[in-house]
Amino acid sequence: MGGPHAADQDIEYNGYIIPKGTGLMLHQNGIQMDPDLYPEPEKFNPDRFLDHPLKAGDYVGIADPYKRDHWTYGTGRRICSGMHVAENSLHIVFAKILWAYTISAPRDDGGKLLQVDLSDNAFVLGAVTVAKPHRCIFSPRNSQVAETIVREWKEAEREGFQLGDRKPYYIRLSYVWGDPSVTEEILVDGIPTQVTVNLANALKHAKKHWMGIKRESGNAFNPSDFRIWAHAICINQDDLTEKTAQVQLMTTLYSSAVFALGWISSTDEGIADALSAFRRLFNALGTSYEAINGHHVPDLDGPDWAGDFIEMKKALASPHDASYFNPKDHTFITGSLETFARCTFWTRVWIQQEITLAPNVYYACPARTISHGKLYLTVDSIYAMLTERRYVKATPFFEPTAHNLANELDRVYGRLSIRFLAYMPSLHSKLLARLKVLIDTFSGELAASRPVDYIYGLLSLTGLDMVPNYSRAASDVWIELATKYLEIFQAERPEPNGMCPAREFLEPHGILHFIQLCGAGLGRDKNLPTWAPVLAPLPQRQHRFPICKGSRKVYMGLLELQSCPDPRAVEGSLWVTAVRVQTVLSCDKEPLRIAPLEIFAKTVAAQFESFLVTHGPTYVSGQPLLTVLSSTLFNQKDAASGLEMLHHILLMHELVTLRLSEQMIRDGLKRLPYESMERHFVEWAAKRGFFDG
Repeated sequence: MGGPHAADQDIEYNGYIIPKGTGLMLHQNGIQMDPDLYPEPEKFNPDRFLDHPLKAGDYVGIADPYKRDHWTYGTGRRICSGMHVAENSLHIVFAKILWAYTISAPRDDGGKLLQVDLSDNAFVLGAVTVAKPHRCIFSPRNSQVAETIVREWKEAEREGFQLGDRKPYYIRLSYVWGDPSVTEEILVDGIPTQVTVNLANALKHAKKHWMGIKRESGNAFNPSDFRIWAHAICINQDDLTEKTAQVQLMTTLYSSAVFALGWISSTDEGIADALSAFRRLFNALGTSYEAINGHHVPDLDGPDWAGDFIEMKKALASPHDASYFNPKDHTFITGSLETFARCTFWTRVWIQQEITLAPNVYYACPARTISHGKLYLTVDSIYAMLTERRYVKATPFFEPTAHNLANELDRVYGRLSIRFLAYMPSLHSKLLARLKVLIDTFSGELAASRPVDYIYGLLSLTGLDMVPNYSRAASDVWIELATKYLEIFQAERPEPNGMCPAREFLEPHGILHFIQLCGAGLGRDKNLPTWAPVLAPLPQRQHRFPICKGSRKVYMGLLELQSCPDPRAVEGSLWVTAVRVQTVLSCDKEPLRIAPLEIFAKTVAAQFESFLVTHGPTYVSGQPLLTVLSSTLFNQKDAASGLEMLHHILLMHELVTLRLSEQMIRDGLKRLPYESMERHFVEWAAKRGFFDG
């Protein structure tokens, strides 16, 4: 069958009416097998085309369609626009094959010719009919032809073409673009090309590092095999159509590379010392591991590196113990570590995809490299040492700066951890990796050269159903991002244990996390709703908009918000459940004091009795008054728990009046098991400093 067409108006053909909009397809097989056009159509007879000496493109527009040579490329306005390329390619391919090879039927082990099946059963039928796999013999016509075939095959492989089933071999460069106005000329296939200075420096050192990595692995290699993929060169950045198509393939491009080379800096100053120190720290940890475990250090550079990391960390128990590091390394921690952590490499949006999806990653500066696994173990050790007080105290040499250094290292540690989570086998870990990427997207701490790249640069990791398209306005893409983000919570269903992992993970940051980067303010995009996030380079970022998150949620005990729908974005509007706040008309003379408990209980009993007298048993929202007050007072999402805690406190101090007791029963007091109620009460009291433990 040919390509589909549609009638743009009502058509009458041989007495048949074809209504406007009808889908039509050319029955190519029926035409090609028409004996009036092609006598004996089943017969192989190339001579039938000798009276059509021109190419197919010369016949498709002739007035008499019966004088066309063939109908393979279709007809009408949707005829194949690439017919000239297709036909010329076929001529070249067949000419070369016939020049180079004698093609004959296959033979069995005894040399007897085997019959080749040419029936319809030998073909896969469909929109395009193709032959099924079959045997035949390709024999070079002479020795000179054979030498030419071998030579051109090798030349093609050196040029990057992979013939046969082999995967293309290349490493992928991950780098910061740098100032686009400051460039350096390089040659790409002999063509002078301007690239940023940082890219030029990376390309000068990339092959040297590749060879060093291959030598260190102990694997044999051929220097001529080196190929590198750098997006500024391999993708036409000025062609939005090409850029859109290539970005949609990024997952494949990243994961198909042999490894990614993360070019941290074009200068060795501070960075080379840092990478050397990381290697020393890893060797120290490795020595301790072998002494403790009696085994060789696991391979942190292989496909199971995440599992090896866990094994090594468990064996060491405290890999961040300061005793593993010598005084020289303490000097590094207070010196070069800050320079390393502040490299712009760690703030570039695209870096996360590049170091997460590649099978392996090495980080480099002009003089040094280190693998991802080794870097992650040492950074994990240092970060834990800087953030755990007992280890900071054990190393007073850098105690005054530990907090600041931990803050500097936090971004690097977070980026490396996402790759670790993504390589863990559990689905829960992979979900956490996705969610951490979404938090980074809304962090306001990443930088990109194009507004839409704040989304597209992380899209392969978020799992959001979005398709990169560089012709779209940034405001539209940002709104779609927020919409898809909120759909995570709308679609999530509790697991068998009752947990909702996405909600549990993101709630401490606030489900409306992105509002802190909202578009309100001077210079905002007029097409961007005031609630939508503004993702911009750091110097241009809007002031953060404060949001309630985590334990600071003032509505924790509001019954009205416990079963409300999640926030959602619909047609450019953000819908969020809210409450109308009442005006405070009066306050007690004394604030409600938690300690001592007896005074607290007496105060609560008196106030609740007073509320029942002045307001009645029902709150303005229609909820039972005591249920609302107890839930708000004790910050309990479960109304029954709040009411039971109130009853327990009053009962302990013999303050449960008949009126309060009857009203609690009417309001749904169920007398929960003592252990359950006690747990709620202890947690609540401990949070308020009522008692320790």
